[in-house]
Amino acid sequence: MLASAIQACYFYPRAMLSTEFRDLPDYELLQEVVNMINEGLIIKDLNGQIITFNQQALNLLDLPAEQCRGKNCADLFISFCHSDLRLYEFEEVPSVVTMRTGKAVQDAVIGIKTEKALNWVSLSSKVISIGGTPYVLISFFDISNIIEANRKLAEKERHLQLIVSSIDDMVFEITAGGNILNYWTNDTQQLFYNPDFFLDRNIGELFPPELSKPFLELITKSLQENMPCGMEYQSPFDSHKDSWYYMHVRPIHTLEGKVAVVISDITEERKTQQKLAEMDRRWKFVLESSGQALWDFDFPTRSVYYTDVWKTMLGYNPDEIGMGRNEWESRVHPEDVKLMNDAVQLHVEGKIPYCEVEHRLMHKDGAYRWILSKSVITERDVAGNPLRMLGINMDITERIHNMEQIRISEQKFNQAFQYSAIGMALVEMDGHCMEVNETFCKMLGYTAEELRSMTFHQFTHPDDLSEDVANMDKLVKGEFRSYTLEKRYIHKQGHFIWSLLTVSLVRDSNGEPIFCIGQVQDISASKVLIDALARQNAQLELTTLDLEQKINQLEEFNQIVAHNLRSPAGNIQMLIHEIENATSEADRDEYLDLLKLSSTALIETLQELIDILEIRVNNCLPFESCHFTDITDKVIKQLLAGIQHKNASVVTNFGVQDIFYPKVYLESIIQNLVSNALKYSSPERPPQINIETYLHKGTVCLSVRDNGLGIDLNKYGSQIFKFRKIFHRGFDSRGVGLFMTRNQIETLGGKITVESEPDIGTTFTIKF
Repeated sequence: MLASAIQACYFYPRAMLSTEFRDLPDYELLQEVVNMINEGLIIKDLNGQIITFNQQALNLLDLPAEQCRGKNCADLFISFCHSDLRLYEFEEVPSVVTMRTGKAVQDAVIGIKTEKALNWVSLSSKVISIGGTPYVLISFFDISNIIEANRKLAEKERHLQLIVSSIDDMVFEITAGGNILNYWTNDTQQLFYNPDFFLDRNIGELFPPELSKPFLELITKSLQENMPCGMEYQSPFDSHKDSWYYMHVRPIHTLEGKVAVVISDITEERKTQQKLAEMDRRWKFVLESSGQALWDFDFPTRSVYYTDVWKTMLGYNPDEIGMGRNEWESRVHPEDVKLMNDAVQLHVEGKIPYCEVEHRLMHKDGAYRWILSKSVITERDVAGNPLRMLGINMDITERIHNMEQIRISEQKFNQAFQYSAIGMALVEMDGHCMEVNETFCKMLGYTAEELRSMTFHQFTHPDDLSEDVANMDKLVKGEFRSYTLEKRYIHKQGHFIWSLLTVSLVRDSNGEPIFCIGQVQDISASKVLIDALARQNAQLELTTLDLEQKINQLEEFNQIVAHNLRSPAGNIQMLIHEIENATSEADRDEYLDLLKLSSTALIETLQELIDILEIRVNNCLPFESCHFTDITDKVIKQLLAGIQHKNASVVTNFGVQDIFYPKVYLESIIQNLVSNALKYSSPERPPQINIETYLHKGTVCLSVRDNGLGIDLNKYGSQIFKFRKIFHRGFDSRGVGLFMTRNQIETLGGKITVESEPDIGTTFTIKF
């Protein structure tokens, strides 16, 4: 009756209730109770339309009341899903099943997705009757936190299973009494038994007493002391009889008496340990049998194994020295302790590959012996910490004594070497300077360190190197014991130092050459005087040659004047005489016209002679940097009409890009040679003109080659560069261009030559 009253109070207002409910005194209280219930309540008719609901239903679904009343559930919710997120078909939704079949559904887990969220609820539905009309009552409550907690738990279990299954060890969960609750492994072949045989078994059933008893004692100890414990054991089973294992026990729940047992296969590790032990025994045997002063230091125990030879090296019987590190520490010289410790520390830190130190150890007789110690770390742990170090000691006392005697002898030689008044150098057989004295350093301007990093080839004048090397080869072959020559050294600042060099050879006891001793005297001052005299002689010769050239040019000019002026002058004189004796005006006018032509020719000849004189006199034109490409491009533009008219090609190849030269002369030279190539081209083929620059023995050269008519050099070779010489008839030529070009070139100290063959072409070469 109470449930019916609550139901009636919830779904109907007082005016609509039957008398038995409407007159209840606690109607309002019951209605308040319904709204306070923690479950959401929804009632819908058999058509699926929502009739009413309580406030908790709205809260759980996060929906406003006006959006729900009178609506169908299929219109309010986007989808429904199972706990594994599979979507419900509409006919499978619990409330729909109840509405369709009349069967109640109890505690179904369902996800209800709205536009805002996915809500997880536990839902029950059943058919109720109100006023004789059937309705479906849906009650539900929020289980989202439970679903999320279960999801996280499942995820953790999955991760745990992945972790456990990824290790090669066997993991067991065991009680204090030895009962196996669970196990994990990724290799069931390690379990000794069928996997299903383990569960709910006791250790005593699985292992023989000699193993099960210490196993149980280890579990008890771990739980009592609440700390991990472990032990090694050999497999008692025939299938794994050669296998060794390590059992690691760790408490996981001391109150419930549960432990985690991890069993690891350490068979390979045991084999390795056995091999190491065997190797150690063999090593000890080798140490004793080697006849060397050896020692073996164990870092963890700080103990040292010394061979008998090591002990007798210091004058002791084998039984007089123990195995402690102090046996060495107490005998090392105090001044050498830090040196030794520092070297060992550097090796421990991996900064040096091994230790090699000379130090002193006290002999039994109280005197110190010099010892060469070589040692190396042979074993480290996984963290890189040293575990073992092996070393060998050698008594080098006698060697140290001999070295001291050699040092004294070298000091004597060094005094004479360093303070010699002449330059001295010790040179290795490959030419490297072993040692140089101060005098030699000052002579060349280098420091001793700089010279020791160089070979004598680097500071020897290139022209003198071959003779020096050849003499050294003869010295090595024994053709003479020493040699002396004059040679030039290159000072650090770049100038040359003339010297008188005497070289002798030092050989070892087998007669093999070791190094050379060079003694160097600076003779630059005397060479300067000799060079000055030579330069004066050379200058005199140059002056003589220049004078001869000028005389030749003067004679040539005289010949030109005599030849080229006599004819027009005589012609003018004759015409004047004819004019004076002319009998008619017509004759006089004719003679006047001829006189004008002769005077014009005379003026042209005089102008050409003036141009020649200007070239010869004007040898002070300004020199400037001339770019061959720019000047050639300018000339080609000036001659472009003729080039295009004759369909000529001009190809350039400037191996030398620039020259310091009067630009006006260079333009004139190139223009004259290119215009001649165009003018005297063959009518049988298009002109091809090649312009090239290059270096020849340090001299800049310019060549202009064409495929034109060519010149018969056998016939005209001596007249090529003469004044007013013409070699091809029918061309507008005066025979002045090549003459002017030659004068321009020779005035500045250059030279022009020609190579030519008729109907093949001509090449002019200029050496600037």
